[in-house]
Amino acid sequence: MKRVKDLLKCTLKDKLWFLISSMLIISGIYIIGNIFTRDFYNLKDLKFVVINSFFVISLFCICSSQYKDYKLSSQLGFSRITFWKSKITELFIISVLATIYGVIVLKVGNIGTGKFTALISSIAIAVLVGISTLFALVSLCALYRRLGKILVFVFLYFAIAIGLKFSRYFQLTFGYLFVKLFNSNFYLAFFSAGILWIVIMFGCSFLFTNRLQLKEK
Repeated sequence: MKRVKDLLKCTLKDKLWFLISSMLIISGIYIIGNIFTRDFYNLKDLKFVVINSFFVISLFCICSSQYKDYKLSSQLGFSRITFWKSKITELFIISVLATIYGVIVLKVGNIGTGKFTALISSIAIAVLVGISTLFALVSLCALYRRLGKILVFVFLYFAIAIGLKFSRYFQLTFGYLFVKLFNSNFYLAFFSAGILWIVIMFGCSFLFTNRLQLKEK
């Protein structure tokens, strides 16, 4: 874990500078815009803009720096596993913050105690499903140069298009499977499917990271 912390100290400096600078610019533009539209005291909207820009820019920084961080970690003598763990740590921190934010926005605390834990867990699983999928995609794209990345996105586009076309069939098939498997318990089926997907995506990102190589200029 110490090696992961050491690597994070090296890779987070540029990200934090980019994050803070971007959020200050976005907030400044929003405030100036409100001044000209005579809506300067709309602090709720400003808070919403700042928080959402934080998550979007943070994910952008983590994902866009995949190859750059790997190159730096290789130059400093860190292993691929340490590099992968450092990226997972970054994403885990963002996932926790996003889950807390989701709980606050959805006002989960106002519901009964019986569903409180289930809803928080649902938000956390949904966040991790999205972030782990994004991480696997970014790890795959980091293997290729520009043309390869274009081909990857073209392939994904058609794969998603075909998946959407047959989505009803997949929903019926897998939905029936999970309902039978978990005796119609929606939360158990949802958690199990989500955790399985997260494990697969993190597994894919690990395999892609192990194949990552320094590219010649």
